[in-house]
Amino acid sequence: MCNSLSLNDDCWLLILKYVSLEDQLSLAQVSSTFDAVVTRNWASMKSAKITYDVLDKFKLNKDQFDEFMARSCGSLQKLRLKGGTQELLRSMGQYSFPNLTVLDIEMNYNEEQADEETLMLVELFPNLTKLTLHSSTTGRHLCRLHKLKELHLIWCEDLDTTTFDEIFSSLNLEKLSVLYYGYNVNLGDGLLPATKCQTLQEVLIDDHHLLGDVLNNILRLPHLKKLTFYTRDYYEHILNMVAQQQPLKVHSILFNDALWSSDRGTNSIMCMTNIRRLVLYDDDIDTEILYKIFNCLPHLEELHLIKMRSLPFARHFWDMVANCPTMKILNLCNTKLDEEFVKISSLRLNRVLDGRRTPLRMHVHNTGLERHPHNILTSLQHPNLKLSLDPIELNLLSSRFVEIGFNPQIGT
Repeated sequence: MCNSLSLNDDCWLLILKYVSLEDQLSLAQVSSTFDAVVTRNWASMKSAKITYDVLDKFKLNKDQFDEFMARSCGSLQKLRLKGGTQELLRSMGQYSFPNLTVLDIEMNYNEEQADEETLMLVELFPNLTKLTLHSSTTGRHLCRLHKLKELHLIWCEDLDTTTFDEIFSSLNLEKLSVLYYGYNVNLGDGLLPATKCQTLQEVLIDDHHLLGDVLNNILRLPHLKKLTFYTRDYYEHILNMVAQQQPLKVHSILFNDALWSSDRGTNSIMCMTNIRRLVLYDDDIDTEILYKIFNCLPHLEELHLIKMRSLPFARHFWDMVANCPTMKILNLCNTKLDEEFVKISSLRLNRVLDGRRTPLRMHVHNTGLERHPHNILTSLQHPNLKLSLDPIELNLLSSRFVEIGFNPQIGT
């Protein structure tokens, strides 16, 4: 058996890339040899995650904390920190982080000293291009992060909208998130200064902040590529506003447990005739509504019906696909399909697919069909049908959100 300690430094550096910081700290306690290997790795570490458990270990061994900071501060590019305090920031202030550009930090809530903590933060990490912040900040001092391209404010319930003019006039942001996950805070028109940031490309927000003129202004941003919003009550209103103001710029739309066969939502989608990609995840839609949508989307290339609670009957389903010759991807992953679906589908494939110019790729991962791959391949054979048992990975947030993709090159 190979002695693990006989591995050279390059091997250890490669291995430790896949070992969490918490486990590295434990490994360093095994022996002086392992301790040397771990600390040597810190000098080239580019990404670190400091959790509550890691902080507890550092509290028990301050020398190890100092060793980690002294060795890693020069190489770190990304840092995720949970349980931040003013005391912790002060202790980190002894070190310089010239290459750290991405920070995700959860500060312990401290209303009285929040702005002082924010000031320490921006002075400690002056080169940030992406900041995800959970804290009691009012927003003061954030304008000093002149290199910032992404600002994600999560559960920052003490934001003072009077700071927004300075923030959004000082920073050339491309991505902005303002999330509370509830109605306890509603920024209303206080968020209007953010919509003056003409460089914004992506906005992630709770739907109740999009009432009034905020949504109107966001939709006028010249480089807007994506609007994502958590929703409870206002998604139909937001879809209607998009359909009225920028229907032809919409090239994709995703619903996660949010459409619910809504007639008003459907009518808005039908105005967005340039849609190339439609995604329904953990949702439902009846046959009539899906028919209406299909008939109004002549350029649809991708249809994703994922983890659906129900699908239209197979014959209706394939009739719709037949009316959409531009479709290239049909994704049914995690939606249960039965033998009847396969049987009826096999009888309709020739009529649906014979005249197609390009093949249709159909993804059936975790549909129940993969348990009988031979039967599937036998029953669903056609030159213009490419079956795949591989899933399509989507960037999904938690439930109840809508994501709208825009093509800023297309006129209103």
